Amino acid sequence: MNVRFKNIFGSITIAKFAFFILGICVIVALFIKPFLHYNFQQTGFLAGLNFFKGFSAYPGGIADYLALFISQFFMFNSLGSFLIVAVASVQGFLALDLVRRLAGDVKLRFTIFALIVIFGIMVMCDYRYPYYASIRLFFAFIFTWFFCLIKSKHPKFSAVIWFLLAGLLFYLASGAALFVFTLSTVLIFLITNKQRLWLSFIPVFLAIAGLLPYLGYKFLFQMSLGNLCKITMVRPPAMLTYSPDISLYICYSLLPAIILAVLFFRRFPAKVSDSTVKQKVPAPKSSFFLQLAFFFSIEFVACSLLGYFLILKSVDPLKQNLLTIEYYAEHEQ
Repeated sequence: MNVRFKNIFGSITIAKFAFFILGICVIVALFIKPFLHYNFQQTGFLAGLNFFKGFSAYPGGIADYLALFISQFFMFNSLGSFLIVAVASVQGFLALDLVRRLAGDVKLRFTIFALIVIFGIMVMCDYRYPYYASIRLFFAFIFTWFFCLIKSKHPKFSAVIWFLLAGLLFYLASGAALFVFTLSTVLIFLITNKQRLWLSFIPVFLAIAGLLPYLGYKFLFQMSLGNLCKITMVRPPAMLTYSPDISLYICYSLLPAIILAVLFFRRFPAKVSDSTVKQKVPAPKSSFFLQLAFFFSIEFVACSLLGYFLILKSVDPLKQNLLTIEYYAEHEQ
């Protein structure tokens, strides 16, 4: 009977994630409309080597190249919606696996996933938003997850691996992604290591994260230090470029914040009273299952409503209508 409840519980969990992802895809297609991003930004992509060389000459260029390739499919509204949600969802699943490796199973795993997806979608409500910022963050999630995997399997080589990953990530996704990776991995070190020798690497990691953009600016790349460190680059004309808002900063700070919460709860675990420990009579299985199902239902509804209202609030109907009129005019519709 217990196996049966676990199987049903697992089915409910999978269905909850699937319905949430499907709902977010519909919201993106109906309210954000990726084809307006494609039409407004006039993105172009070439598959030739000469076109690629221009992106390989500066930190973050590879992520920019990949973002430009993905954004070509925004011209198809449904496909563009799927790709946007897919990138944000993979980040959410990577974060969940990180939490599982660091703290085991947690009750609020769907909330963690939903917050990452919601803020990953909210940034798309501004039609000047450069999609490369999402792909650069995507690289930071992948590198952090990979470091945690290496840390668990080969802890003795984790410090050396960190330097290699940090340098590669800086080249692929630039300074902001490196900062997210550094903060996240430093917290992973605090969670998984108790020896002072290992903890002494933490200030070295922070110093390297600060030095890499400066050394790149000073000796290697023809870019301003601001463009090497900021989430988005400032290009002329500056008055027309995208200005990061609070949703983008939250999006970039979610992964370190989640790992910081894991560190906090591991350092200060909930105290269990003696009376609770002594009580050995288990609650009825059916009532326990109903309590879990009720909790997950409340969590699902709350996260879905939060995402719906946050995304709707972030969309500017006037600008969207003007862009829609421009789109139909250009296509003679």
